[in-house]
Amino acid sequence: MTLHSSSANAVLTDMRCLPRSQHRYYLRLKDPNDVYSIAQITASFFPNPEGVFTGVYELLLNAIEHGNLGLGSADKYMHIRTGTLLTEMERRLSLPEYADRTVEVEIIETTHSVTVSITDAGNGFDWKSQIYENHNDTRPHGRGLWIAQQSGFDRVHFNNKGNCVTCICYRQYMPRDSRH
Repeated sequence: MTLHSSSANAVLTDMRCLPRSQHRYYLRLKDPNDVYSIAQITASFFPNPEGVFTGVYELLLNAIEHGNLGLGSADKYMHIRTGTLLTEMERRLSLPEYADRTVEVEIIETTHSVTVSITDAGNGFDWKSQIYENHNDTRPHGRGLWIAQQSGFDRVHFNNKGNCVTCICYRQYMPRDSRH
C-alpha cells in the first residue's frame, strides 16, 4: 500500500492495526497530515474502497479540525481565506488542551457488512441541524458532512453528542486476504 504522508510511517508504528478480535481493528490518529493515509487504510477494508475513500477522508478531517482542535466553521473559513489554516492547526496541536487528543477509528468486518466508527475527543455538534441540508449552495463550510453522506456508504449516523459517526456498507462476505 502506498502511503501519502511521510509522517504516516511513524504514526503506523505507534498505531498498528491491532486485531482486537478476528474482524475488529482499531486505529488512532491526531496529526492532520496523516488523514490521507489513514483514510486509505480505512477505505481498504470496504468492498468499494474508491467509493468510500472521500467520505472517510472528510469525516477524519472533520474529527480533527472541528472535534479535537475545536475549530468552528467561521474560524476555519477565516483561516482558509487568510491562508493560515495549517499554521492555526499546528498552533492548536501544541496547546496543552489539545495536544493529547486523538481520533479513534474502529473498523468491524462481518459476513454482512463493514462498519467504521470515527470518534473525536471534542464536545460534539448538533448534527441534526446539518445532516439533511442541501449543500448545492456556495457556503464556505458544511460540505464535508454532505460529501460523506453522498459517498459509497449505505448508512451514516451520529451518536447523540455528535462526536462519533458510524458508517456502514453492506456486502457479501469476502475475506480480507482474498482482496487485491
